[in-house]
Amino acid sequence: MSNELSRRYMGSKSLVEAIVRQSDNKYWHKSSLVWETYNGSNIVQYGIDLTEAPAGSNLYYADFPTEVTNNTRVQLLCFEVQGAAFATTDLDFPVGDSRILTWVGSLADDYSPSGSFTDLQKVRLNIGDTDDGNYLFIDAEINSFIEDADDDTFLASSYALRALAADAAKIAIIASEGDHKRDVRSVARELSRAADRFAAVSSDKSAWGIALADRPISTVEDIDY
Repeated sequence: MSNELSRRYMGSKSLVEAIVRQSDNKYWHKSSLVWETYNGSNIVQYGIDLTEAPAGSNLYYADFPTEVTNNTRVQLLCFEVQGAAFATTDLDFPVGDSRILTWVGSLADDYSPSGSFTDLQKVRLNIGDTDDGNYLFIDAEINSFIEDADDDTFLASSYALRALAADAAKIAIIASEGDHKRDVRSVARELSRAADRFAAVSSDKSAWGIALADRPISTVEDIDY
């Protein structure tokens, strides 16, 4: 594989892509080929040069480092280079949105890196927490729900929704999404009802009469606030 890193860019500056490992926020050092804690003096080693191809296309590419271990979840950050080389001051000139993907020999979407969902991804899908970079729960929190539920993703989804219903800050985020603000109390009630539905699925999956392993019963997006 090649050209896994790609950006569309209409400007005239040089571009670099920095790769950050999500598990510990360490940066990929392109010369040492290792992850390291951010060090401003090594900033030039964090920038992988993107090249426009073909010329005039406004499409820029670079190869992802194949030395990165498979199933590593990474955040990709693109920056304009204002001077001769990537510098700390260039961090003030991001290009496009950051992207969170999983390296599996290619860059795959966070929710199906190998064609099937992990338990963590199933829970995220069930509760509607699928906005990369703006998750309501970090991975460790979701994995804790899964562990407490003895790997039952429906029960873990119920735990997650109950946690959302009890978290005023997270409810405020959900209530403010979209074109119209919603009453936080009604959001909390609907989250609790959705949690009850997932708990019921966990206790008696056959009662639903559908392929439960393949589809969610309800998500935050499905809730009628």
